[in-house]
This record gives sequence, structure tokens and C-alpha cells, in this order.
Amino acid sequence: MHKEAGTTKLRGQPLSADATASTRRRRARLAIRLLLGAAFLAVAVVVVAGRQDELLGAGNLLGQVRPAWLTLALAPEAMSVLALVYAQRRLLAAGRAPMGTGSLTGITLAANALGPTLPGGPAWATVFTYRQYARKGASNGVAAWVLIAVAALSGGAMALLAVGGVFAASDNGPSPAWGLWVLVGVTGAIAVGMALVLRHPRPLIRLIVVTLRFAGRVTRRSTDRSVGVVERTAQQMRLVRPSAATWTSAFVFASLNWMADCACLCAAFLAVGAAVPWRGLLLAYAAGQLVTAAAVTPGGIGVVEGSLTATLVAYGAGNVSTIAAVLLYRMISYWLLLAIGWPAWAFLHYRRRDPASAPPTDRPAAVQSLARDTRESP
Repeated sequence: MHKEAGTTKLRGQPLSADATASTRRRRARLAIRLLLGAAFLAVAVVVVAGRQDELLGAGNLLGQVRPAWLTLALAPEAMSVLALVYAQRRLLAAGRAPMGTGSLTGITLAANALGPTLPGGPAWATVFTYRQYARKGASNGVAAWVLIAVAALSGGAMALLAVGGVFAASDNGPSPAWGLWVLVGVTGAIAVGMALVLRHPRPLIRLIVVTLRFAGRVTRRSTDRSVGVVERTAQQMRLVRPSAATWTSAFVFASLNWMADCACLCAAFLAVGAAVPWRGLLLAYAAGQLVTAAAVTPGGIGVVEGSLTATLVAYGAGNVSTIAAVLLYRMISYWLLLAIGWPAWAFLHYRRRDPASAPPTDRPAAVQSLARDTRESP
């Protein structure tokens, strides 16, 4: 009772100067992002206002979409989601935390809805996925390991796709902007960094522990529990040792996730009755995805459409048909997935309140089994 009263008293105290400064910095970053997003949207509005005839033409093309090709555009997008699901399945199985395709599909769709719509969406999506892994029986270490591994494989696959797009478009058309090379380099560097963390997590763990202890000294609060959780998580992460076949199959699925989504863009051109601009397609697609990762606007709204259209037109695609195809592609790959993802999130969110729906888990036994198999392996 005394311990609980003391904790309540600490929670009731006003925030320290450091906590207040941290809150102000977060608000400042959010304000900057909102201002940048507003600026991009303002530019988009100006551009749209000057291209009303092209938009009207694109609207007419969208009204004449071919049903067969529209179905063909939906199929690769479904394949894209399933490819990401199977990449996660392979990695979770390596950590002795197997999950069903249905459960992972719901988690993936829900996380895909959280990421591009909420402020700080990628962080929310990561936390949501981590908790869902844990609810399905994965240990903290395995859940963290899989999240890092999926991000590393997806980032590496996107970087390779972007480089391929640059070389495919290098013979004809304008030279790619230096900013694209910067984005490709940053994406590749992040992927390599994540891979190094998976291989050698100890330096990062030491940095996190030092940061936690420093924060504890500043706030005059004990961080022993948090440090213990971090160290146990790191120990569990080191026990995950996927085979070369697992890494290869997971990378293939991560690559298929991007390629199937790009195939949806191809099918969107065919659906509006336009020829596919193969020459600059990969480059435009990679540029649009890298801009989305920069998270200037929620889901890259306005920015992705603009970058895709501008790049494809620069490589010879028609203005009206490109605008129509890009809009159709975004309706499928963004808005349709949001319409499916948010109900999936609501189902998973409210289902966890029902104790009868929570599957029984035995995390310590799973971790011990993983450790035993690691010790017995040559």
C-alpha cells in the first residue's frame, strides 16, 4: 500500500524541465511536419488549378476503366500484402513463434492503416505489430527481432529496386535527380545498419542501457526494471538463428511485396487504356515509395501522386493517361487498403478485451526451447 501511494505521488508531480523541453521538441517537430505538408499540398493545389483540362480528361478515362484490367490490378495488390505476410511468417517461425496466415494478414492490414494516417504513424504501427506478435505468443526478443529483420529486408529490396530503376532509365530520358540517389543511399544504409544490429546487437543494447541510466539520474527515478527488460530482450534476440534458406525466402517475399505493388501500377495503365511506360516505370515507382517513407504528408498524399506523374511524363508517358493511371493505382494501393485496414484494426483492438479470445501462450517455455535448440545446434 505504501509503495502504491508513493508511486501515485510521483505521478502527480509536475513534469521536470527536461520532460517539458522534450515535449516542446516533439511539438515543434510535429509543427514542422504539418507546415511542410501544408506547403506541399498548397503547391499541389496550385498545380491542379493550372491543369484542370488534364484532370477532366483523366476523370473521363477513370469513368471508362476496363473491368477485366481493374480486376487484374487488384490481384497483384493482394499478392503484395500476402508476400509481406509470408516474409513475417518465415521469420517468426525461425524464432519458434509460428503464426497463421489469417492472423498475420489482419495484423499487416491494420498496421498498414495506422502507419500512413496517424501523426507519428510508423511508430504507432510498429508498436501495434509488436504487441500483436506478443499476444500471439512471441517473446519480446523475437518480436523485436522480426520487426527489425522485416524492415531491413524491405529496405534492402527497395534500395535494389531503385538502383535497377535508375539503370533501366539511364539510357533514355533525363538523368535521375541527385535527391533520389540520396534517398536510395539512406535507405540502403538504414537496411545495412539494421542487419548489423541483428548480427551484433550488443553495441546498440549498451547505448540504450546508458541512455536509460542517464535518464534515470536526470529524473531521479529507478531504471533497473527497464534495463532488465532491454537486456532480456537482447538475450532472446541473440538466440534467433535463421538458416540461409529462411533468409533467402524472406528476402524473396520482401522483394515480391514491392514488385507486386509495382505490377498494380502497370495494370492501372492498362485499365485506363494506356500503354505502360516501361522505360521509367521502376524509377518512378521507387521514387514514389522513397518519398512516402520520408513521411512529409500522411501516406504521401499529393507528394506520391506528383512524383509518380512527373517522373513518368518526363520519360515519355502521356499527361492525361498518366494522371488517370496514377490516381487509379493510389485508389487501390492506398485508399482501398485503408478501407480494409481500419476495420481489421478495430477487430483486433476490441477482440483483445475479450479474455476468451486470447490464445494461451507459454513464452518462457518457447524461449527455453529456442535456447536449447541453439545450444544443441553445431
